Amino acid sequence: METDFIPFQIGMQYDNWEFDLEPLELAEYYEKYEYTRGDIKDVLGVEIEHIYLYFKLDILFRVEIVFKPLNPVNQFISLAAILEAKYDKEASYFHNGSIILQKSWQYPEKHLVLQYHTKT
Repeated sequence: METDFIPFQIGMQYDNWEFDLEPLELAEYYEKYEYTRGDIKDVLGVEIEHIYLYFKLDILFRVEIVFKPLNPVNQFISLAAILEAKYDKEASYFHNGSIILQKSWQYPEKHLVLQYHTKT
């Protein structure tokens, strides 16, 4: 799955961004960094609050984008519709009571997840 709206590709080396990362969590099996360059202000029209990059043995294996939506539920629905159209694939849907709304797109080698946490 290509994500043409951010420069991060799964499998890329830590060296590509080492001067733009701030370490947040150094666990036994991975390292979590915040992307601090500030050149990415929004994705698909929604303002970004944080971008987290996860590395295992200096190889990027997860990208997490935290949005600052003005109208969270409507923007969740809008982003889900944009991603479904973009990837020409309907997402699986998950709802955990009143805490998490989630849509996910599963591919053989990648997994895209869009979540809305109602409590945060």
